[in-house]
Amino acid sequence: MDNGAAFRSRHLERICASLGIALIHSRPYTPQGRGKIERFFRTVRSRFISRLDDQPDTLAQLNERFQHWLETDYLHRVHSVTAMTPFNRFAAHLEMIREAPADLTDHFRKEVRRRVSKDRVVTIDGRLFEAPVQLIGERVTLLFNDDRPERVEIFCKGQSCGLLRPVDLVVNTLVKRTKNGGEEMLAETSTCRPGRLPFDPSADGGWIMSYRTFFGLSAEPFRADLALEQVLTTPELLGVQQRLDYVLRLGAIMLVTGEVGAGTSTAVRYSCGTLHHSRYKTLWVTASAGSILELYRQLLAELDIATASSSRAVLTRLIRAQIDSLVAGKKQQPLLIIDEASLLRLDVFAELHTITQFEADSKPWLPMVLAGQNNLAENLLYRTAIPLASRIVARSHLPAVTRQAMGEYLDHHLTIVGIKNSPFTEPGGNRHSSGLRRALSQSQPSCPRRHDRRCRRKNTRGNSGACSVCRLGAAVIQPSNTRSTS
Repeated sequence: MDNGAAFRSRHLERICASLGIALIHSRPYTPQGRGKIERFFRTVRSRFISRLDDQPDTLAQLNERFQHWLETDYLHRVHSVTAMTPFNRFAAHLEMIREAPADLTDHFRKEVRRRVSKDRVVTIDGRLFEAPVQLIGERVTLLFNDDRPERVEIFCKGQSCGLLRPVDLVVNTLVKRTKNGGEEMLAETSTCRPGRLPFDPSADGGWIMSYRTFFGLSAEPFRADLALEQVLTTPELLGVQQRLDYVLRLGAIMLVTGEVGAGTSTAVRYSCGTLHHSRYKTLWVTASAGSILELYRQLLAELDIATASSSRAVLTRLIRAQIDSLVAGKKQQPLLIIDEASLLRLDVFAELHTITQFEADSKPWLPMVLAGQNNLAENLLYRTAIPLASRIVARSHLPAVTRQAMGEYLDHHLTIVGIKNSPFTEPGGNRHSSGLRRALSQSQPSCPRRHDRRCRRKNTRGNSGACSVCRLGAAVIQPSNTRSTS
């Protein structure tokens, strides 16, 4: 690499180290050590810059012209030494390309060091962020991107403590400070006493503090926007992934069904996340109860094609042309995913299979995944849907989870937000959620009102036992060798 200042920064060194890339600089004033790139620069000067008819007005226009020259001239001209075009030589060795990590943008984040103040606030470029209570007084490392300054991840002693959130000035002033730091304050507020609840669910003028703010968690528990590596891997999830790989090899259609909230969308999202982005292009469409024209327009939008036409012939022609360009030109395998497919009308099922037919139905270039509720399988039994159903080669059904699996789901999500010991005496969430993960996840934030009534009833009867919400707070500060009491 060159020896310019931009190539010797600590930021670049950290990026290369995190991606496992060796950063090697050539000898100063010796361009022979960078022969390949210097030869490319010469080609750009002689065959691109010298042929510019007029000076571009903006950098974006220059980049657009340069990209057009690459795709139409440079990549398709035969090299005198290799006797191959650059594009064909690159495509012939795709297996040598190392797959980029799913969190690639996180490796390009900037790094700053701060000390968390006594009111658990850190500052970045004049912006205030709230850190977890247990990090008060600690030296921490903050990672962020300039294009997303609101997304800041905090690290302490080499361990990630989650994402920071902007300071809520109202909530921050309501938290009582003590001389001994946040841990004692957290332990004191985690018991059931009037006026010390994390929330006051009164009907008039009550304010609500989230579990994350009150207990100092690294994130809100039971979130839906988990990263792929944080999704709980289950046998059902791996089954969907294996069947998807089989469908991609055949270019056929796959069916994924489940009860409402059983995790069909998450299973499909996890399976697609394992696909290499340079080889596969995922086209995610959310179905509706409209006509097939609406489905075609959504698919064209995923293919970056804008059209105002309402003709089936025009829309299907555009779809086929773009799919053909992806497969034959860019060597990418498209994958059509129709989520909430149980909402599709029967006349849509009768025609949907036609967009998967290429060259007299001899080229399986558009594999498809239909994901939806249980009635999706029933809709495919109608006579009009037989042509589509006959192309389904793999089926996955996600049932309601068992009591033991629900306990594992609870422990997994609590571990993600920083709770080492489960605050629940038993996995009773299965009873309230009927074995559906979404029902359980949405029932947890709705506990405050029931929690308030239960605590008031215990105080009235003279009981001193803590409920599960208070044990949730106690679990954050308990040592790993202790167990919360019920």
